[in-house]
Amino acid sequence: MAKKRVKRQPKKLSVDVIEAQSITLVDEYGSERAKLACSGGEGGIGGFTYICLNDDEGHPKITLQVDDQGNPSIALYTRNNSSGVSMAVNDSHGNGLVIHGSDGKTHIMLGVPGPESNDPRGQTPDITVIDENGRKNWSAFEGTYEIPDT
Repeated sequence: MAKKRVKRQPKKLSVDVIEAQSITLVDEYGSERAKLACSGGEGGIGGFTYICLNDDEGHPKITLQVDDQGNPSIALYTRNNSSGVSMAVNDSHGNGLVIHGSDGKTHIMLGVPGPESNDPRGQTPDITVIDENGRKNWSAFEGTYEIPDT
């Protein structure tokens, strides 16, 4: 015999909708753990939306943002609070992914220029590897490999 399902009532929340320009979540010790913020720009045009998740010391670890042009980006940070990986999408200027080392320096860039990019190659995708001295070491577009100075 099938069990009869008991009809459940929805839990009544104390607040159905919260309206705010910024919400900050803090832990029981008062440390900021997360933030959700937005701005309407000028008359509701050109604003941004931002979400940030922090570690227990209040340092950003993940940020998710939509800029004033409507372009999304995400950034992940290392334990020493430097950039780890960042990615951005921009229909006009292009999309990109940047990977940083534990030192915070850029080591790998992947990009696809958009139609309004100032890249003279046009919309040709490229992967570039940067050496420890900040110089271009290898590029998929150029198909070259340069041996770093020793």
